[in-house]
Amino acid sequence: MPTAQKRRERIACRISPELKTRIANAADVMGLTTSEFIVSKAVEAADEVLRSHQTVMLSERDWDIIMEANAHPGELNESLIQAAARFKQGKEKGDSYEW
Repeated sequence: MPTAQKRRERIACRISPELKTRIANAADVMGLTTSEFIVSKAVEAADEVLRSHQTVMLSERDWDIIMEANAHPGELNESLIQAAARFKQGKEKGDSYEW
């Protein structure tokens, strides 16, 4: 858990009394405060969501296509050269790119 000095942000949500009781009971079973329990489970869920969106799953066929393209790249054409230049200029200006 972060130290008290690092805890500067707050998240608030409204839940039913039944749900609050269930969460508090689960926290007790784990030996955590309700806040610690909620934060730990939220961080686990956030990490899983981010991990699943940062991982690309390929079929064996697609993997083979990519590996072949990497092993035998085609000739650079003017379009690719211009795209690489635009990308480099954007990175130098601090632009970010979504993939």
